[in-house]
Amino acid sequence: MSGIFLILWDEGQRDKSPVLRPTKGGWPHITLAYTGKEMAPSELSQIAFRCFAGWLMRPVTLMEAHITSFVEDKTGLAQHRVLISLSADDAAAVETSRDTYIRPYGNSDKFAMRPPHVSHSIHATLAEAESVVRMLNEDYLPYRVHVSGVAID
Repeated sequence: MSGIFLILWDEGQRDKSPVLRPTKGGWPHITLAYTGKEMAPSELSQIAFRCFAGWLMRPVTLMEAHITSFVEDKTGLAQHRVLISLSADDAAAVETSRDTYIRPYGNSDKFAMRPPHVSHSIHATLAEAESVVRMLNEDYLPYRVHVSGVAID
């Protein structure tokens, strides 16, 4: 098992959403915690169950696209990811869920809990990623979606 995720859905555009798109990380989501093998599946299930009621169908506002770039360890190739930040209130709600349900675990310091965001796309060139960021920020963001479920993987 690897973590707990809030799955997002664009009711107006459904699977044709210009903002929510699957990546190699799966369907669009907000990561509550990436736990790797540090948490048993039964514990992940319990946390997901507790989070479910507070997040199901909750609206989330996606605010601004930006780029994070790095060189992949396995391939040595540069990768440019377009990420979308959440509104301050929604980011705070993610942190509250982390504080309430995840950080109390003794080994939570080993979990990845990065600033709340949604991955939009992955690009081989910086120019391509910059073009997508410009389009999202000018044409679509801020953009409202909702949480359609809580998943563990």
